[in-house]
Amino acid sequence: MNFWKNKGWVRLHRKIEDNELWFLEPFTKAQAWIDLFLNANHKDGIIQIRGNVISIKRGQIGWSELTMVERWKWSKDKVRRFLKLLETRKQIIQQKDRYITTIITILNYELYQNDTPDNTPDKTADDTAERQQTIHKQECKELKNVNNVKKYTTEFEVFWKEYPNKTGKGKAFESWLKVNPDSSLQAQILDSIEKHKKSRGWQEEDGKYIPHPTTWLNRQSWEDSPPEAKKTGVLQTTYIKNKQKNG
Repeated sequence: MNFWKNKGWVRLHRKIEDNELWFLEPFTKAQAWIDLFLNANHKDGIIQIRGNVISIKRGQIGWSELTMVERWKWSKDKVRRFLKLLETRKQIIQQKDRYITTIITILNYELYQNDTPDNTPDKTADDTAERQQTIHKQECKELKNVNNVKKYTTEFEVFWKEYPNKTGKGKAFESWLKVNPDSSLQAQILDSIEKHKKSRGWQEEDGKYIPHPTTWLNRQSWEDSPPEAKKTGVLQTTYIKNKQKNG
């Protein structure tokens, strides 16, 4: 069995993704693991998601679960189980960035991507993993400081301005990010709010029929018809007027 040992390594170009075979079928776990390497940053940089600038270091990748679901043709649960497996095996570290995306740090990235003049890995796996664990702890500390100052997206601020119940902005923002609406859905949401504003239920003086924005988003209420106010008072008034009219 020594035939399989110490076989060295090969360079894999990112252009492999241009081959029609790469996305022909649902990914295997090995293919998904390679896909993370192919799309990880080879140098420090930034990405922009919905107007938010996010720092991505060498060996990291900023992908949402939805991105991996679509690329790999997997279910969301399968993606989560796979990433958890990689974490358990100390191959990656996951961290959330302001509910915007997931930053995946590939441990031992330098082991696979850096080489010395004789074309052998420059660091041992243990040394590299320990170094990246240290970097990760520092990044988590920095990310926590950033998260203490909540930054709302421009799209959410438009929603918040139009929605009449100004309760629980932070929670509403979290729900907005879970919905993650594209431009078409944003237009649908804003249009629905305008229609709801004109409904009898939302025009009550005390606004008691206007749900909290978090609840409204979680229930996807933009797909519902505008609510009517309770008709008890209306029916009772009508009954009294008819009784007086009939003597």
